[in-house]
Amino acid sequence: MLDEYAHSPLLVSIMRLLWQALRGGPRVTRTHAESVEEHAVIIEALRQADADAAAKATYNHIMGTTHLN
Repeated sequence: MLDEYAHSPLLVSIMRLLWQALRGGPRVTRTHAESVEEHAVIIEALRQADADAAAKATYNHIMGTTHLN
């Protein structure tokens, strides 16, 4: 996961708490290839130090495939 690559124990803990808060866990509706492509967009935005693009791509990635029960 991207948060683990950041080498931030705090970020990893927050992400784990977020996923645990979703009753039944996250519901992923995209393919693995689509997920990898979305991660690449997020990583490229981070490399470019484009916080707005990174935030938008991250939001779209999470909200596009996670359904709350």
